[in-house]
Amino acid sequence: MARSRQDLPPEQFEAEPRWLGQVLADGGANKFLMSEVRRSARRVARRYPAEKYSIVGNWRDGLDDLVGDVLADVFVRDAQLGWFAAEASSLDEFRQMLDWHTRRVLARHRRTTVVDNLILRSRRVLTGPGWATETRSGSVAFRRADAVVEVRAASAGEVFAAARAVRRVPYVEPSARAERAPIVYHQGQLVAVLELVAASLPCVFTFGELDRIFELALTRFLPSVLDVRGLGDPGLLTDPDVLRAAQRVVSTLADPQRVVLAGKLDRVPDQVIADHMGVSRPTVALHKQAAFDVLRQVLEPLDGDARLAAMDLVAAAVAHVAPPKPALLGPASQ
Repeated sequence: MARSRQDLPPEQFEAEPRWLGQVLADGGANKFLMSEVRRSARRVARRYPAEKYSIVGNWRDGLDDLVGDVLADVFVRDAQLGWFAAEASSLDEFRQMLDWHTRRVLARHRRTTVVDNLILRSRRVLTGPGWATETRSGSVAFRRADAVVEVRAASAGEVFAAARAVRRVPYVEPSARAERAPIVYHQGQLVAVLELVAASLPCVFTFGELDRIFELALTRFLPSVLDVRGLGDPGLLTDPDVLRAAQRVVSTLADPQRVVLAGKLDRVPDQVIADHMGVSRPTVALHKQAAFDVLRQVLEPLDGDARLAAMDLVAAAVAHVAPPKPALLGPASQ
């Protein structure tokens, strides 16, 4: 049977290992991709409560949304299938890597629900008494009305420091029952958090930066790539070989490669990364390929589960340098 690659970017299949070539010959690229993504969504979803992780609150209707998100975000937009195919030495390893990315999509659903709820509540506080706004690169930024601060973007280190300060504020313990958007902070606590953010930063801040601060600070509420409950042996995250491999990847990556890799793991588009770094999109593509080459060379000796655990550790190690994500709440949130 002739292979079919219609509707998929050609770079997805630039390098075909023998196992993938046979799979494509048997059914075509689209059939293979749809089938594997749906299987992955079913495998991963059954380990997570739909009330927390499904966009619509149940897997009966939400599974198709998850399949669509994995297809659009992981494959079509980011063209990751070629990387998966080159990394995986077998169909089983390909499925392990696909499950890892499906978990990331689910984690992002949960993060978006929790953090978006806090951002919407913060908007009401920041547009009220005691706060002032500035225009920064066409976006609305905030400061305390009585503060004199710089009108510029916060650096990654400043955002990280603000998140560390926010962690000191008491929060409402998450309920034992499934919740899509736990309250996290009572109103007085949220006001204290926003005042602490303003006091911690030497500059104005946008909703986009506040989004990043919440993500870094609220690890108790926000599942991440390190959330491995029910997904294998958590001991792999402390395995000496896995730790050494992850440390070697991070130390080998040049600074621009870390930024690009962090951005891609955080689903930031190439053009946004390019604008953030002040380089061209082709330059971002070169850094991305170099980062993937380092991952491939260092992680290749590990078996499938250990390789995925090392990828989790690398993702956590570079997260703080990820470029800001595009705004989700309109012009004022950028």
